[in-house]
Amino acid sequence: MAPTTSHLFLLSGIPGLEESCIWISIPLGIIRIEFHGCLAQMFFFHTFSSTESAILLAMAFDSFVAICNPLSYTVVLMHSCIIQMGLAAVARGVALVAPLPILLKRLPFCKNIILTHSFCFHPDVLKLACASIRVTIIYGRALILCSFGVDSVFIVLSYTLILKKFWALLPGKDGLRHSTHASPILSLSSFSMSHLLSYP
Repeated sequence: MAPTTSHLFLLSGIPGLEESCIWISIPLGIIRIEFHGCLAQMFFFHTFSSTESAILLAMAFDSFVAICNPLSYTVVLMHSCIIQMGLAAVARGVALVAPLPILLKRLPFCKNIILTHSFCFHPDVLKLACASIRVTIIYGRALILCSFGVDSVFIVLSYTLILKKFWALLPGKDGLRHSTHASPILSLSSFSMSHLLSYP
């Protein structure tokens, strides 16, 4: 698999995940949703978000191998490896998000608060609870740090090594023209910070 082919293969997963998040969030805006439907919606939305973050990490790794070690690219990133990375991204998303509905199902809900999003967003649902939500808040923040936080660190590391390689090959101002890898870093960091700051 050529470097551009695998990168495009990984990139093709992001629009599908974005569409899934959009279609999952639509029912709440159209009709009233029951509690179990809200939990299912929240589970799938957060699972797809975590999977998208992992795919951005896989793309960063793909770019790192293609640029910093191009001779071993076809050995390191074979078709089976790309498929395993995709499956690991989905499995990680499911494993990290699965406890959220379980923790929420144990809470009593009595408040009548208008949700700030058009879907069942975890921090919004927590505001409806009348019991202590400390454990759920701690798990929600740990989930963000374990998925988006860890992914952000490795993406920044990967693109830092890529830029270091560019600057070594292209000294002077020419190296700055190739610093186009900031968009995945900025999008993931803004996404994770907005999630982290939305918890009460």
